[in-house]
Amino acid sequence: MQPKRVLHCLQSAAFIAVLVALGDCAPMLPTSAALIPPIPAGMARVWFYREDLPQIAWQRPYVRMNGAVVGISEDGGAFYRDVPPGQYHVSVDSYGEDINQFPYIALDAGQTVYL
Repeated sequence: MQPKRVLHCLQSAAFIAVLVALGDCAPMLPTSAALIPPIPAGMARVWFYREDLPQIAWQRPYVRMNGAVVGISEDGGAFYRDVPPGQYHVSVDSYGEDINQFPYIALDAGQTVYL
């Protein structure tokens, strides 16, 4: 390799190392820093959350309401969807299914449900 190329590669590697190091120093925002808007008029809100389980962190199944994908379940993550009032069958893609594993919920306007 030419000396100029070696120097360029070393400079690039050093730059990347500095960026990675700075990224580790960036403070995480507290959950309270997230601004969650109010539920829109005439809608209901469904929160989906998943506890942090490192042994299954690689799995990212789809979350569905009445068969339609509404999000992806992330290890230790949470998200919400605002939906019209009504009845919903909530499911998560999985390899098996237990009796009553997936709930049916009835939502009224202004209601919040946590799953």
